[in-house]
Parts: sequence; C-alpha cells; structure tokens
Amino acid sequence: MNEQNIIDIVEDLKVVKEEIIQASNLHNEKEDLYFDALGRVQDKLEKINKSGKGNFGKYLTYEDLVNTIHKPLREEGFVYFHKEDTIDGIFYEITTLRHKNGHKETTKHPIASISEFKINMQHGIATGNTYGKKIGLGNLVGVSKDGLIDDDADSVSVHNGLISITHLKKLQEILILLPPQTEKNLLDAVGISSLKELKLSQFNSAHRKLSERLEAQNENN
Repeated sequence: MNEQNIIDIVEDLKVVKEEIIQASNLHNEKEDLYFDALGRVQDKLEKINKSGKGNFGKYLTYEDLVNTIHKPLREEGFVYFHKEDTIDGIFYEITTLRHKNGHKETTKHPIASISEFKINMQHGIATGNTYGKKIGLGNLVGVSKDGLIDDDADSVSVHNGLISITHLKKLQEILILLPPQTEKNLLDAVGISSLKELKLSQFNSAHRKLSERLEAQNENN
C-alpha cells in the first residue's frame, strides 16, 4: 500500500465520521421535537373517565384511553399503531407512537406463551391483546400508572409532568454503560433523589448530556 492509498483511506474515514455525526445530530433534533410535541399533548389531556365495569368496580378500557388521547395526538402530528409478534416463544403486543418528523418510540407487552395460547385459544389471547394495547399506548403517552390497572376510582390521572417508563428506560440504557457515579451526579445536579422524579422538561437535556458523555468515553477507549 503506497502513501497515496493511505491518504485516501484516511480521507474516506473522515467523511464517514462526519456523516455519522450529522446523522446523530439529526436524530437528536428529531427526538427533541418528538418529546416537545408529546409534552404539548400531555398539557391538553384531562382526567380519563372509566366506563368499564367489573367485579371490583370501574376500570379503564382501551376505548376510554383512545377517546381521550386520539385528538390531542393527531393535532400534534402523532400516529400510533399496534401489532402482534412472537419473540422467543412469547406472544407480544407491540405498540408504536410515531411523530410526523419520523421519530418513533416502541414498547412491547407480553401476552402469553405459545403453550398458553394453545390452552386458552383465541378468547384469552384477544383479551390479552386489548390489555397490552392499553398498557403500551398509555405508557408511551404518559398516562399515570393508576390509569392502567383496574382500581375503584371513577377516573384516572394523566401525566403529572414526570418522565414516563419509556423515558426512564432510555436513560437507564445509557447509564448502565457509564461509571456508577454518573447517575448520582445527575440526580445531585437536578436536585432529585431518583430518576423517576425527573421532569419531562428535563429529559432532553439529561439524555443529551449522558449520550455525549458515553460518546466521549467510547472515543477515549
């Protein structure tokens, strides 16, 4: 390999690195717009009245959830969809929330194993599908946990300004790759004792800083 070939390879690598950086920046911009829009959706939501009636009182149905969140989501450029899939012998209800800028978030909820499906057949699986849709969509939009269980209240709360399970998981996926002290430093900087207390308005900044720290750590290694 002559000197010119080496120079060409180095230049090609510089181009590739720049393309990766640009793609990463574009992803961050789309993610910021996604969560800003989701915050506006949550500001529009009010308490969700329960219409389901069971042995232990009223409960939130999937229709109750959709009737409340559908219009605010569409107004802010969101669409949502569900699908079923089998992963390692388990049936999952997979829910995706996608913004018009292309950024999307997905969650999956286990329904039953293949062996349980053969025993319970379609009725039990259909019930599990509906419940999985309610859990998945509720988590992505930010409906409080009490809205996803069959309690006795006549209505349920919507997002209280804190990050959802989806947001929390994103932070944890990065933190596990960083030094143990990183999480404590983040909590101290924000003035909270747990990641669950992080506000949605603080998520973008926290996620970006952790991502940058992870990128710097990988470059140093």
